[in-house]
Amino acid sequence: MNIYEKRVAINESLIESESGFMLHSAGIIINKKGFLFLGDSESGKSTVSQKFNNNALITNDDKNFVEFKGFDTLFYSAPVNKEKPHFATEGEKGFLSAVFLLNKEWEKDSYIEKCEDKTVLWPLIIRSAPFPERNELFHPYYRLIDRFLDSSSFYKFYHNLKEPVDSVIKKILEAY
Repeated sequence: MNIYEKRVAINESLIESESGFMLHSAGIIINKKGFLFLGDSESGKSTVSQKFNNNALITNDDKNFVEFKGFDTLFYSAPVNKEKPHFATEGEKGFLSAVFLLNKEWEKDSYIEKCEDKTVLWPLIIRSAPFPERNELFHPYYRLIDRFLDSSSFYKFYHNLKEPVDSVIKKILEAY
């Protein structure tokens, strides 16, 4: 079974049990607090992960699984293709504290805004969470997306890559 097939099998199993799904995201853990970074291609998920490399545990800078355990939301690395460079720590799980939607900021220092209207998040989550391959899993998939939106705090993160990492970490920890 190749990496793609493993990811699909795990994703379908999580969706079928209505316990989780895969998310195109970067995941980091700082001081036992877990954060996921979402964004379209080229929004900076890998770049932000690399910036935190010496200051946080990176679960994966590309694909993570989100799993619901009781009232907690956990995330952990999807299987990694060893032939492609990724920052990943397989086997580590983080308890989700917040989700940050990445936007590049070139003019000002990084800043964070709370995202109060979760209805605007639906399209981004759908683009970031691969659809199941089996048609009978579409209803559980959509219920899981709703659960994720209801159970997490979301923030818009306008990140300036020139800003020192200590300053950015402080903003993230203060935001949520």
